[in-house]
Amino acid sequence: MNNLVKMVLTASLIFLLANQSWALEKVKVQLVWVKQGEFHGILNAVDKGFYAEEGLDVEVIAGGPDIKTQMVVASGAAEFGTLAPAGVIAARSNEVPLVAVMQEHQDSYLAYVGKKARGYNTIQDIKGAKFGVWFGGGEFEAQLMANLSGVGKDNVKWVAQKFSMIEFYENKLDVASVTLHNELHVVLGAGYSRDDITIYRASEFGAAMISDGIVTTERMIRERPDIVQKFVNATLRGWQWGIYNGEEAAKIVLKFNPGLEYQKQLYQVEETSKLVASRKALTEGLGYMDMKDWEVSQKGLLEINAIDGPIDLNKAFTQKFWNNSPKKYRKLENMDKVRKRWAKNLGE
Repeated sequence: MNNLVKMVLTASLIFLLANQSWALEKVKVQLVWVKQGEFHGILNAVDKGFYAEEGLDVEVIAGGPDIKTQMVVASGAAEFGTLAPAGVIAARSNEVPLVAVMQEHQDSYLAYVGKKARGYNTIQDIKGAKFGVWFGGGEFEAQLMANLSGVGKDNVKWVAQKFSMIEFYENKLDVASVTLHNELHVVLGAGYSRDDITIYRASEFGAAMISDGIVTTERMIRERPDIVQKFVNATLRGWQWGIYNGEEAAKIVLKFNPGLEYQKQLYQVEETSKLVASRKALTEGLGYMDMKDWEVSQKGLLEINAIDGPIDLNKAFTQKFWNNSPKKYRKLENMDKVRKRWAKNLGE
């Protein structure tokens, strides 16, 4: 009888382990763009089972130029999203109760390009230009750059930019937004050299705004803090794993979006990892949020009149979940070897 009981219990345990997904908590995360190397930390955490180990069944929702992460998350259609501090501040100024729970990119991933042959050589040349931006948060840094450079944001024609760079190639946009990990690489691979284009960086004018982190709602933090903690834990782990395993991370991206090219995704993965594993991430740990970055973003939004007045930044983000996450998932070490791999894969 005892042997029979043991056999039944063993069989039951095997069944439960093999079908553990029934017990996982289903949550969604809304990306600001399509599933690509830019988000490899999240995609890694799904593929490697890091979310599942935390008890989560995570569905990754692709974004795009017409999808506003802040509204998707605020509506409850997704429990989490990727969004920059400036987007969180702007949302909260409109009484949308978003809260950032960890920072992914530790710097701005945006740049802006104009063709020298069409007269775009200095920042002053953008006056009167049709300047492509991704509205919903992607416009803030570019407009601040216009103001702080002396051009003035009201002297530029801001145009909604699409997925493709075709409008830039066809001169329908005079200046286009690019990310360092994607569109800039695409432009340079489409027959343009660095001698053909002017690359404008907001940091040259004191206008850089730190890019994406993970956001959720005040309600999630209040009612389901355990889910938030689990999501942060696994996401940190996904980024950490990807930083040390760039080539495999690029292959994982292709599982989520098979139509993409491996080499381009490898470039994205490595370039994004450089942003994630920089600045405060090197001294404090992956995912750290710095109040100074939030103050810079808020000051910039006030400068371009994107918000009516300052908000309480202490309510816009919380370090609680980062503080409670396992330190081993935030730790970066042996980075010299990683940097050599970055240089090799990025052709530096």
